[in-house]
This record gives sequence, C-alpha cells and structure tokens, in this order.
Amino acid sequence: MRWFLPVFLVVTSLLLGNDPSPVPPQLPEMTTEAPSAMTGSYESAFIKMILALVGLILLFVISIWMLRRIGKFRFGGRGHSQVIRVVERCSISPKTVLFLVEIENKKVLIAESQLEVRRLETLEGITEE
Repeated sequence: MRWFLPVFLVVTSLLLGNDPSPVPPQLPEMTTEAPSAMTGSYESAFIKMILALVGLILLFVISIWMLRRIGKFRFGGRGHSQVIRVVERCSISPKTVLFLVEIENKKVLIAESQLEVRRLETLEGITEE
C-alpha cells in the first residue's frame, strides 16, 4: 500500500501530460518599464469600476422611480377617487385612537385599541369646517 500513492501520482501526471519531475517555480522577470506604461491597465480598470458604480446607482434610482410611479396608480394615487378617507385622527391614550372616517359621504367614528377596532357612531349631515 505504501507504493500506491507515488505510482498513482506518476500515472495521473503522465496521463494529463505533466512532467512528473518537480520543477522549481520561476520568479517573474523584473521589468524596467516606465511607471506610466504600467499604469495603463490600472487606469482602465479604475474607469471600468467607476462606470459600473455609476451604472448601478442609475439602475437603483430608476427602479425606485418606477416603483413609486407604479405604486401611485395601484394604491389610489393620481386619477383614482378615494372611497374611504380618514378625515381626522385623535389619540386618547398611547394605545387608543379615535378615527373619523368618511365612506361614501357618510362619516363613521371608529375607535382603535390594542384589543379591537370598533365602530362607535355613524354620523350624517356633518360638514367639514
């Protein structure tokens, strides 16, 4: 069993076309180019990065604008008449609130608490001041 691993490594390296003898890695050659010649790739990478950042910001702004525009039409914004409208809101305690709601020209007084929402009174003939 001791000879299996070395034989396996030699056979696989021969099959893959690699030389089984270990070769020390060669160090990259030092270049004596001017720094301006070497910065060309950095400048292009920096420009690409800035353009990608601007593109992502633009995509984000456009998507927010589109969502707001779609939301206005879907949730009763421009061009839609509202059937239900909150006329006034009054807090009685930190957990209890009174709402005066207008529904098809009738005003309804609603109490909301931590436990329930209850209709207190339906008011007719009250005009807004």
